[in-house]
Amino acid sequence: ATFVGPTQDAVLALASELGCEWVPTYGKGKNLIRWRGRVRSYRSTIPRLSIIELLDVSRIQWRFDRVCRRVPVDQPWTSPIADQLDAISLDEWLRSVHAGASTRDLMAIMARVTWGAEPDAVSMLHAVRYVKSAGGLDRMLDVEGGAQQDRFLAGTQQIAVRMAAELGDRVVLDA
Repeated sequence: ATFVGPTQDAVLALASELGCEWVPTYGKGKNLIRWRGRVRSYRSTIPRLSIIELLDVSRIQWRFDRVCRRVPVDQPWTSPIADQLDAISLDEWLRSVHAGASTRDLMAIMARVTWGAEPDAVSMLHAVRYVKSAGGLDRMLDVEGGAQQDRFLAGTQQIAVRMAAELGDRVVLDA
């Protein structure tokens, strides 16, 4: 991931130690999205939705946050609901809580951007743990104050490259 935010202290400290540069992500202007067969523009975190659609997004986010509270980030498998969550996909969970079409569409976009996969290919346990470790859906998706606030100019691979250079011969490839 190229992006980094204010709560990602460990990677920011390591990047700083290695001399990696990051700059604020430009977050002004119009966003474009392919939505229900046509391209639309919008200026906020999510495209403009009807009041009913916004209420549904809020309801599902509230339900998702409630599930997150029951799963420890450091040992998600110890949650009493871990087996249940790992047995279903994010898509199955969304359907089980009767998420509306727009909410499912937004969550599908989030899944594609975050995991490079459709919601039916992402374990609900993984989704919950990942989102919770990011500080919640809002923090994960927001630019200002969120996980997209800054970006590494040369990408995050520069951290590994610089670390390997510093370690020298202690890094063994194809071992």
